[in-house]
Amino acid sequence: MKDTIETFEARTRNNRTIGLGLFCAIVSFFLPIVSRLPRGLEWVMHYLPSSGESIFGNLFLLMFALIPPVVVFLFGLNSKSKFCLPLLFAFLAIVIVSVPYYYYLDFTKYNLAGVGLVYIPIIASFFGVVAGLIGIWIENRELKKQNT
Repeated sequence: MKDTIETFEARTRNNRTIGLGLFCAIVSFFLPIVSRLPRGLEWVMHYLPSSGESIFGNLFLLMFALIPPVVVFLFGLNSKSKFCLPLLFAFLAIVIVSVPYYYYLDFTKYNLAGVGLVYIPIIASFFGVVAGLIGIWIENRELKKQNT
């Protein structure tokens, strides 16, 4: 009976972390658009593709935009405690790094601003991985303290 309760609790915890990880991944996927909203709808439309652009170029940029959500979701799967520290640390690091870059990225002023759409997710993912690893380290340390 005790084994059944423990497996149910573990399954419930896994479902919660997967759900939280999916939510954070979806939010981090739409982060470029949301971070441009304070400057107005016209500023957001600069980020979205126009009718004359190539679908393959947009898919190429979308591939890079998917890197931070995947990092966040993988740290969500790796969370062991009820606080999901690796997930939260990775998500917060990606948000803190990405939002200022996307907010100030002006496609009308600079010809090479589109290159930022490739580098910003990579840089944000790097900081997300570092923060997630710090979260794993803190979480493991706390779990060891609880077990002793």
